[in-house]
Amino acid sequence: MEQHLPLTPEWTSPSSSERSIQWKLQREPPHVSEVIYFVEFYDKNSSISKSRVDKNPLYKNIDGMVLVYNMEDMQSQDHLHDWMYGPLLEISQRRHSNHKRLLNRQHVPILVVGTMLDRLHKRPLRRYGTIAHQLGAEEMLLNCLDPHSLDEKTRNHGKVCNFLNRAVDFKMFVP
Repeated sequence: MEQHLPLTPEWTSPSSSERSIQWKLQREPPHVSEVIYFVEFYDKNSSISKSRVDKNPLYKNIDGMVLVYNMEDMQSQDHLHDWMYGPLLEISQRRHSNHKRLLNRQHVPILVVGTMLDRLHKRPLRRYGTIAHQLGAEEMLLNCLDPHSLDEKTRNHGKVCNFLNRAVDFKMFVP
């Protein structure tokens, strides 16, 4: 059965409603009414180019950020490091009247995902200079060939659930 999702406003991202992912979070205690949360993925490297002015409304309403980099090309992590200050600045200016430090651990929830673990000859050591360490964020490394890497009760599944719960809390408690 095909579900029909609401259309995504054009200014939010180059994605279509067919590619949007709907996450229904199970939380304790159960709410009187079920609330559905949507996660929209925004690809900053999309072929559709948007100016900074077009991106501002998107950045101001971010409740969580998932930063994905290619472990085969560590420059992709450097590019994320350079890019993330735009959204963090917009969030800080909109939601925090006292202009909290951008990299404060109490800031917008961030999950860092390293992909292509399966293509590396040896697993990378945890380094203190990684973007996840600098942001005080959790990091998960994904083997793109392992269909069970996000199964229930795995460490990665726990990290995703924790991130989504923190994003919901951020939305509710930091308007």
